[in-house]
Amino acid sequence: MKLGTTAYERSSAGQDAASMSRALALVSLLAASACASTSRLPPPGEQGPARPVSPPSAAAVAGPARVITGERFVVPIPDGYDDTTSALPEEKRARGTIAMAAREPSQGYLPTIVLQRTPVAARDQDPAACKEAGEGIAAGVKGEDRPPWILRRAAIIAGPVGKACQMEIVAPQGVAIITELDLPEETWLMTCNHGEGDATAERICRATLAAVKARR
Repeated sequence: MKLGTTAYERSSAGQDAASMSRALALVSLLAASACASTSRLPPPGEQGPARPVSPPSAAAVAGPARVITGERFVVPIPDGYDDTTSALPEEKRARGTIAMAAREPSQGYLPTIVLQRTPVAARDQDPAACKEAGEGIAAGVKGEDRPPWILRRAAIIAGPVGKACQMEIVAPQGVAIITELDLPEETWLMTCNHGEGDATAERICRATLAAVKARR
C-alpha cells in the first residue's frame, strides 16, 4: 500500500488539524512499505496453492515477552515477527517510529505493524470526524491511475491509552488497520498492513494493539 508524497499532500490539503492527524496514516503506510520491501509478493496464482490460515500462538494472543521500548510506548513484538525499526530511514527513526514485520509471508503479503507520531496535538474523539478522516485517506489516491481505496469501517474503540479512532481501509494491495493513540500532548498512529482476509495477521494486530503501554 505504497503511496507517493503527492497523494499524501492532496489528502491533507484543506483539512483542519484533527483531520490532518488521521490523514498522516498515509505516511505510516509508507513506513510499513519501507520496513519490508517484499510486503507485496507475486499473486496467489503464481505461488501455488494458498496455505491454510492457522490461529495465532498463545504468545501472540496473550502478549509476547519480547518488547520494543520506544520514546513514548512499550510495544510487544508478536510471535513470528521481528523488530525492523533499524531498517527505517534515519528521519523516521529520529521521530520515534517503531516498525515490525512478520518473518514469513501470509496470503501473498508480508504483514507489518508500524507505530508513528503525527505532527499535531491530541484532541477529543468524535465518530463522525473519524469516519470523515477515513474517507479522506481512502480518497487520497484519486488520480494516481490505480484502483480506489475503500473505507470499510471507522469507529471509536477503547484503545490502550483511551478512546481511539480506528479505521480499516481496503486496497488491491491489501488491508490497513489504522488506530490513533492519543497522549495528553500528541497523537500517534499504529498501522497494521496485511493481506485481505488474513485472519491470523488481523488477530495479531489487535492483540498487539491491546498490549501497547504508554511510557509515563
